[in-house]
Amino acid sequence: NIRQMADFRHTGTRELTADDYVYQVKRLAFGPNHSPIAGLMGKHILGFDDFAERAQAQYEKDKQAGRSWTDLRPIAMQGVGRGTTVSYIQIVEGADDGIEWFGSRSRWTLA
Repeated sequence: NIRQMADFRHTGTRELTADDYVYQVKRLAFGPNHSPIAGLMGKHILGFDDFAERAQAQYEKDKQAGRSWTDLRPIAMQGVGRGTTVSYIQIVEGADDGIEWFGSRSRWTLA
């Protein structure tokens, strides 16, 4: 009966990386996951819709080949970088720095 983190037999921590965030966005774009906000995200994330199409094509290939899982990691996704504007960021109960960004030349407004 699991009700809190301490109820898991195996626990641990690691630092989240930029790749973790990219993978989560990829999961939102992946059609078989049925994300209710995919349509909205496609309007705001550069390359989201293109990635969704390519991931769907890979999913179909994997399915035909009898594979039950599609690895999204090797499928490239254009995203935050030059030409991307990030707006209206909300931080809830931030204990440390609300936002830290490394290695990007994105433009921020109303952050």
